[in-house]
Amino acid sequence: IQMGRIPIHLYNDISWIPYVGTNISLDHYGFEANVASIPPLMTKLKALSNETVYEMFQKIKEVRPYYTYEGVMEQIKLFLGDPLGPNGGYLRCAKVP
Repeated sequence: IQMGRIPIHLYNDISWIPYVGTNISLDHYGFEANVASIPPLMTKLKALSNETVYEMFQKIKEVRPYYTYEGVMEQIKLFLGDPLGPNGGYLRCAKVP
């Protein structure tokens, strides 16, 4: 994200990505998959249209500030100020499995 590339997050057990369930979540501009699901992910990547890739790059430009040190610190500050309320930023609590 910092370099403007489309992120692909691979995980073994649990996907630990920030901002889940928000409009700046990885779901909107990147991919995540369990390592066991790499073949279907490759199929999905090969099928991407140029237009979709362009849209993803545009979204990455929009969300990049949230992934800088300053952006993350601001989100932590907002979350600590109103953890479950409407002014709590984009961080969310997640149940640990």
